[in-house]
Parts: sequence; C-alpha cells; structure tokens
Amino acid sequence: IVIFTVTICLSLVSGVNFLYVATHELGHSLGLSHSSDPNAVMYPTYSKEDSKNFKLSQDDINGIQTLYDLALEEEK
Repeated sequence: IVIFTVTICLSLVSGVNFLYVATHELGHSLGLSHSSDPNAVMYPTYSKEDSKNFKLSQDDINGIQTLYDLALEEEK
C-alpha cells in the first residue's frame, strides 16, 4: 500500500498538468529521487512548458530500471 499526500492550491490550478504532477509523485512513491536532468519528469521544479506532451526521459527510465531490475535480480 502506498499513501502519499498532494496539496494543491486551488487558485494556482489553472494550467497545471495533473497527469505530469501525478507521474512525478508516483515516481517518488516508487522510490525515485529528484533528477538533475531538466528534461526528466523527476526534475524538482514544474514548468507548464515542460509538461506539454511530456514523456519519460531516459533518466527517468534508467532510474526505475535500476531500482526494479536490481529487485528482480535479488529475487532470482
């Protein structure tokens, strides 16, 4: 079970890509930290421009594969 809290200031919601923000928070719940790659969903700051038609960066993909490929290897 994963429990996390997201606080949204309703006066600032206009123009926020909820899917982008939820993907970022889901990354944290899966164990990812912030990324230094400005193109990554896990980059610590939100930009409306960055969230348009977003996709996972290679850094995001590498991070989750590192965490879960390692876990799969340990189970073998």
